[in-house]
Amino acid sequence: MLRITLSVLLLFSLFGCGKADPAAAMVGKWRFDIDALKETEDYKKAPDAEKLMMEGMMGGMKIEITKDTVNMTMSMLGQEQTDTSKYTVKGSEGNLVTVEIETAEGEKNTATAKVDGDKLVLIDDTKKEIPLVRVKE
Repeated sequence: MLRITLSVLLLFSLFGCGKADPAAAMVGKWRFDIDALKETEDYKKAPDAEKLMMEGMMGGMKIEITKDTVNMTMSMLGQEQTDTSKYTVKGSEGNLVTVEIETAEGEKNTATAKVDGDKLVLIDDTKKEIPLVRVKE
């Protein structure tokens, strides 16, 4: 379940700041927007222990997107683990971008993201929304 969730998160983290070329717009470094996460219905409904887990897990993740890969690094107990997946932009319309991502294990997923400047909202197949924000260097 966690592997599938991470794959979807990787998939969703592919979107940049609303540039005309989605492939160019998505390149860069991202993090989860914890403040925006706290405003989602899923977060508000979650038990306190689950909220702490979400904040800790998502707050410790770093996402870097190149022209054809997504690297998600997760820090836990002083150790870092990076998962790398390949992706393909399947299409875009306005500020919505659809991508297909393939994990190292060969699992493929398709998802959509809503791009809004340096923020994006990841939308999985269950319509769950996950907010990200670009890391300014």
